[in-house]
Parts: sequence; C-alpha cells; structure tokens
Amino acid sequence: KTHISHNVTVENDFWKLLQNGLIERNPFIRKQALYLMKRAVHILNSEKNVIKLQCSDPVFWWDISSSNTIWEQFFLIIETLEEKQVHIIKPVLPVLNSLVDHCLSPNDNGFMLHKSWILCVLTRIINHDNVGIVKWGISNFVQSFKKLQFLKCCIANFLGTFFTAINNSSLYVRNSTNDASSDVVKQLQLLFQSAAEFPDDDCQLFFN
Repeated sequence: KTHISHNVTVENDFWKLLQNGLIERNPFIRKQALYLMKRAVHILNSEKNVIKLQCSDPVFWWDISSSNTIWEQFFLIIETLEEKQVHIIKPVLPVLNSLVDHCLSPNDNGFMLHKSWILCVLTRIINHDNVGIVKWGISNFVQSFKKLQFLKCCIANFLGTFFTAINNSSLYVRNSTNDASSDVVKQLQLLFQSAAEFPDDDCQLFFN
C-alpha cells in the first residue's frame, strides 16, 4: 500500500488542474476530474476543516458553514450537463444563477465562491451539442459578464471557447414568425456594449 501524506487540497494547482479536467472535451477525463473533486470535497466536509489556500489568487476555499451546499449545487449542474436530453438539462440550468449569487456573497475569503468555477460551468454549457442549451449559456454569460467583472478573472481560455461557439451559424436563424433577428445577436450586442464601457485597459484586454 502507498500512503500519500501530502494534503493536495491545500494546493491551488490541484484545484486548477481539476478545473481543466472538468472542461475537457474528452468525457473520460471529465469523469476522472469529477470523481477526484467529489472525493476531495467529501473529505473536507467530513473533517469539518476550514481551508484557506496560501497564494495570491486562490480559486478554492472551504467554509464549513456554507461550502458543502455550494458544491452540491455545482456537482448537480456539472453532472446533469453530461446528459443529451434537453428536458433533463433545462430544469437544472437555473442552478447556475445560485452559484453566481455565491460569487457575490461576501465571506472571510472575499466571496463564497471563486468566479472561475462559473466559467467552468459556462464552458460546459456552450460546448453542449444542443443549440438551445448553447444559446442559454451565451445569454447567461452576457448577463453575468459585467456583474461578476469577468475581466478581473483570467478568461482568456473561456473567450477562445466562447468565440468558437458563436461561429456556429445555426445560432443566428431568424425568427420564422416575424423575421426578427436571433436572440444571440441581441446578446452579443449587449456584450460588446458592456465591454466598451469598461476602462480603457480592460476594454483593450477584452477586444484583444
């Protein structure tokens, strides 16, 4: 038997590695990352410890009063997004709004949840095979963009995924009833307007 004495849950790179695994295109890698993360969260919950990572920008922390509920919500939406049936996924999508609220709720670590986990969920949503799910993800990202100040978070990888997603021409089919433009067009207009209102450095960062 091999005994590993080092506690990886106190390493920021461990949680970033899990984030990368959760958004992988390969479902086997996603499954591995989810299993490791659920095990780590289960251990933290059973030990009732408080985790504060000692680094400049931690992406994870554990608060015994609220973290278990937050991660239950996170796991629920991440696991549901593995499904193909829209009728199974759609009722769970609003859980993301609760996670966004946690990113805006202050605690000893600044906020209850790091916004990079929202980007993990959004990445999974806009990579989904169903166009309706992708549209919902685009709309939710636009609504959250200014609220969560995503430019203060490292979103370069997400923006690459985002712009790949919006190059799908099926997102722009006009309404057959009144020939109105696609909702995605309106959401992108709002996104670029929001980005243009940021200070010059942030605006340049986004459009670069």
